[in-house]
Amino acid sequence: MKLILYKPKTVMGKIIKFLSPFILGKSAKYSHVGIVLDNYHILDINAGQNSKIRHVHNNRFNFSVITINLSYNQKTLFYKSISKYLDLEYDYLKAIDVFNNDKKYTCYELVNLILYDIEYLDKMYDIKLPEELVEVLMKGDN
Repeated sequence: MKLILYKPKTVMGKIIKFLSPFILGKSAKYSHVGIVLDNYHILDINAGQNSKIRHVHNNRFNFSVITINLSYNQKTLFYKSISKYLDLEYDYLKAIDVFNNDKKYTCYELVNLILYDIEYLDKMYDIKLPEELVEVLMKGDN
């Protein structure tokens, strides 16, 4: 599975980048994350849009990609349950670390939830930005 990490280019991304020093104590390199489904599509959730599968624009200057190794069973779990992750509502207040609504999600919460549901992560991590999700994944103790 590949995760696509966007650098802050949108208005919401720039707000997240501006607030990240106050949240993390450092400026975040990424403001958005999604799951790559194929060469042209990702599953993600954006400000102003519910979670969905959308076309990805191939502009290498705007994003980075990291690969995580899933077992056959984890891949099967993901593709069998993909529909349950569609049409979830975006959480604006959580995105700027003001309030967390358990029925709404940010991009990093959605990816965190999916990785937990398919048993790649052993727990739901309390993360506030895509940068922290990357740190959890790079540690390897999940």
